[in-house]
Amino acid sequence: MATITIDDSKIRRLYKTAGQEFKELLEAEFGPKFFSGDITGRILSFEDACAEVGKDPHDRFFSEARPHENAIRKIEVWALALNEGNVLSYTDPSTEKWRVWVVYDESISGFRLCAVDYDGTGTYSGLGSRTAFASEKLARHFAKHAMPLINESLA
Repeated sequence: MATITIDDSKIRRLYKTAGQEFKELLEAEFGPKFFSGDITGRILSFEDACAEVGKDPHDRFFSEARPHENAIRKIEVWALALNEGNVLSYTDPSTEKWRVWVVYDESISGFRLCAVDYDGTGTYSGLGSRTAFASEKLARHFAKHAMPLINESLA
């Protein structure tokens, strides 16, 4: 008998596209809770986000450009992971797109969370739908854990 080794994030991605019979087999092996767990419990860092979407956090892509561009690339991966692989369409006015807004705070010499809001219509400049979140909970979670990266993207 052959044995394969596969990490948790790959199993979760397989599960999403699996047929019913394979899903039942995976649930029997890992338990249904494993596949229904809250994404915010798994994604606490850029490295966690990379693991979730199957990217190498040490890939040159995240270090070959200017620092603020590298930070934006990392933020896009983090958003993709928290949105569970879904890129929110800027052309779909019926989809809420939650964004993180920051304000400069002299006391910390950097930016801090100012607000989290959504807009289902309109297109604005900025980081766009690649860095929008599907819910307020996801946007707040991102802001809580990624503020150093947000600061880097704005520096």
